[in-house]
Amino acid sequence: MNSSAAGMLGILNRAGLVAFGYDCLTKMRKASLILLASDASDNTVNKIASAAKSAGVPVLEVGSKAELGQPLGYPELSAVAILSQKGAKSLREKLQKGE
Repeated sequence: MNSSAAGMLGILNRAGLVAFGYDCLTKMRKASLILLASDASDNTVNKIASAAKSAGVPVLEVGSKAELGQPLGYPELSAVAILSQKGAKSLREKLQKGE
Protein backbone atom coordinates (compact mmCIF):
# COMPACT_ATOMS: atom_id res chain seq x y z
CA MET A 1 0.00 0.00 0.00
CA ASN A 2 1.41 3.38 -0.96
CA SER A 3 1.76 6.26 1.49
CA SER A 4 -1.02 8.31 -0.08
CA ALA A 5 -3.52 5.45 0.25
CA ALA A 6 -2.34 4.73 3.81
CA GLY A 7 -2.87 8.39 4.72
CA MET A 8 -6.38 8.34 3.23
CA LEU A 9 -7.16 5.18 5.19
CA GLY A 10 -6.05 6.90 8.41
CA ILE A 11 -8.25 9.93 7.65
CA LEU A 12 -11.27 7.73 6.97
CA ASN A 13 -10.64 5.91 10.26
CA ARG A 14 -10.54 9.16 12.25
CA ALA A 15 -13.81 10.15 10.58
CA GLY A 16 -15.43 6.88 11.74
CA LEU A 17 -15.88 5.60 8.19
CA VAL A 18 -13.90 2.36 8.60
CA ALA A 19 -14.83 -1.01 10.10
CA PHE A 20 -12.48 -3.90 10.75
CA GLY A 21 -12.48 -7.27 12.46
CA TYR A 22 -15.92 -8.76 13.09
CA ASP A 23 -17.48 -5.37 12.23
CA CYS A 24 -16.52 -5.95 8.59
CA LEU A 25 -19.13 -8.69 8.45
CA THR A 26 -21.79 -6.94 10.52
CA LYS A 27 -21.51 -3.68 8.53
CA MET A 28 -21.14 -5.29 5.11
CA ARG A 29 -24.45 -3.83 3.88
CA LYS A 30 -23.16 -0.30 4.64
CA ALA A 31 -19.74 -0.90 3.08
CA SER A 32 -18.66 0.59 -0.24
CA LEU A 33 -15.32 -1.20 -0.49
CA ILE A 34 -13.49 -4.02 1.28
CA LEU A 35 -9.69 -4.08 1.56
CA LEU A 36 -8.32 -7.56 2.11
CA ALA A 37 -4.72 -8.35 3.10
CA SER A 38 -2.85 -10.56 0.66
CA ASP A 39 -1.67 -12.81 3.50
CA ALA A 40 -5.06 -13.19 5.23
CA SER A 41 -6.06 -16.73 6.17
CA ASP A 42 -8.15 -18.79 3.76
CA ASN A 43 -11.01 -18.85 6.28
CA THR A 44 -11.05 -15.05 6.53
CA VAL A 45 -10.84 -14.62 2.76
CA ASN A 46 -13.73 -17.04 2.21
CA LYS A 47 -15.98 -15.41 4.82
CA ILE A 48 -15.29 -11.85 3.69
CA ALA A 49 -15.47 -12.61 -0.03
CA SER A 50 -18.75 -14.51 0.37
CA ALA A 51 -20.36 -11.74 2.42
CA ALA A 52 -19.08 -9.06 0.03
CA LYS A 53 -20.41 -10.93 -3.00
CA SER A 54 -23.83 -11.29 -1.36
CA ALA A 55 -23.89 -7.56 -0.56
CA GLY A 56 -22.48 -6.50 -3.93
CA VAL A 57 -19.43 -4.85 -2.38
CA PRO A 58 -16.16 -4.81 -4.35
CA VAL A 59 -13.07 -6.36 -2.75
CA LEU A 60 -9.51 -5.16 -3.35
CA GLU A 61 -6.46 -7.12 -2.28
CA VAL A 62 -3.81 -4.84 -0.82
CA GLY A 63 -0.46 -5.48 0.88
CA SER A 64 0.21 -7.59 3.93
CA LYS A 65 -1.75 -7.59 7.19
CA ALA A 66 0.93 -5.37 8.71
CA GLU A 67 0.63 -2.83 5.88
CA LEU A 68 -3.15 -2.78 6.24
CA GLY A 69 -3.09 -2.41 10.02
CA GLN A 70 -0.34 0.22 10.31
CA PRO A 71 -2.37 3.29 9.14
CA LEU A 72 -5.12 2.33 11.60
CA GLY A 73 -2.79 1.87 14.57
CA TYR A 74 -2.91 -1.93 14.73
CA PRO A 75 -0.04 -4.38 14.27
CA GLU A 76 -2.04 -6.45 11.78
CA LEU A 77 -5.49 -6.41 10.16
CA SER A 78 -6.81 -8.91 7.64
CA ALA A 79 -9.80 -6.95 6.33
CA VAL A 80 -11.07 -3.38 6.41
CA ALA A 81 -14.47 -2.12 5.26
CA ILE A 82 -14.79 1.43 3.94
CA LEU A 83 -18.22 2.82 4.86
CA SER A 84 -18.20 5.92 2.65
CA GLN A 85 -18.79 5.96 -1.12
CA LYS A 86 -16.67 9.06 -1.65
CA GLY A 87 -13.92 7.73 0.60
CA ALA A 88 -13.96 4.36 -1.17
CA LYS A 89 -13.71 6.05 -4.57
CA SER A 90 -10.80 8.24 -3.49
CA LEU A 91 -8.98 5.35 -1.82
CA ARG A 92 -9.44 3.12 -4.88
CA GLU A 93 -8.01 5.85 -7.13
CA LYS A 94 -4.98 6.29 -4.87
CA LEU A 95 -4.37 2.54 -4.78
CA GLN A 96 -4.66 2.21 -8.57
CA LYS A 97 -2.42 5.19 -9.31
CA GLY A 98 0.23 3.98 -6.91
CA GLU A 99 0.73 7.52 -5.59
